[in-house]
Amino acid sequence: MSSWLVIIGVGCLFALVAGVWVKEGYHEKDRLQAPTAPPSPIPEKSTQGKYIWFCIAIAIFSFLLAITIFNFTWMMYAGKLDEGVRSATTLVYVSIGLAFSGRFWKSILTLEPESDPLFKKKHKKFTSVAAACVGTLLAVSLLGGIVVGDGRAKQYAKDREISSLVSEFAPQGIKNAAFRKRLTDIRSVHPSTYEEYYQQCLTLEAFLDESRPTFEHTVALVASMSELVKKYPELRTPRILATVQFLNDMNGKDAQIFAAVREEISKVKELKRLPNSRRAAFYSREIEPILANEDKLVKEENAILVKGQQDGVQIPSDLSESLKKQ
Repeated sequence: MSSWLVIIGVGCLFALVAGVWVKEGYHEKDRLQAPTAPPSPIPEKSTQGKYIWFCIAIAIFSFLLAITIFNFTWMMYAGKLDEGVRSATTLVYVSIGLAFSGRFWKSILTLEPESDPLFKKKHKKFTSVAAACVGTLLAVSLLGGIVVGDGRAKQYAKDREISSLVSEFAPQGIKNAAFRKRLTDIRSVHPSTYEEYYQQCLTLEAFLDESRPTFEHTVALVASMSELVKKYPELRTPRILATVQFLNDMNGKDAQIFAAVREEISKVKELKRLPNSRRAAFYSREIEPILANEDKLVKEENAILVKGQQDGVQIPSDLSESLKKQ
């Protein structure tokens, strides 16, 4: 918006300077002709109207060309070159404005032939002022296009980065939901013998190994989200910060739970190699503390879920089911 205001301001300045110059041109002509005789013949039809129409035409031409340069420049810098090429259709109107400007200038030259030194000097000064105004307007539009384009390019890059990350969370959420459901199904079966317990642990171990990439990808996504929030201060809203903290806490707690489960599996494999007479004592001494730690970690994870909900975090569907069961 500020670039547009600058372009419009310079355009208005151009029109003002040109109008003043037309008026001053006549006074200067009178001053130069007063001491000398005979004066140059004054056209029967005043050229002041021609100058006004020429200024209007050249102002329209310059403004349209400035708009075209501005749009094309910022779109090119922002990586929207296709849209920039389409915006170049404004050049048709620029050509029309230029054609009318040339027509009015020819009519002025007809009434004020440059064979007269006074008219020639007047035209030279007028065209110098006009060229300076047009050049300034185009330079401002080019500079404005570069500044705006650079800002838009950064904005588009940020939007693409955020969209790319957000688009990965939805399918990853589906995988995480399937993972938790399967994990719950495996753990919900209560074995009645050590052999059944052993087989359950083997199934659980295979499932954890199979699901490792899913968990690692979830951790990577949350890490990318954290970096994104650090990179763009405008993303540091209370809700987003609470969401990032919630996801990091959940991933950290999940890692602790999985580590405890793998420790449990390792101990169950040891238990399998023991004679029946020693299994009960081993189970009480080595495995029950691990199970107690798992229960403690699950409760801590549930506390994270409750806090996340209180902080306004949108809890994933698979985790909200855990809240309902509390």
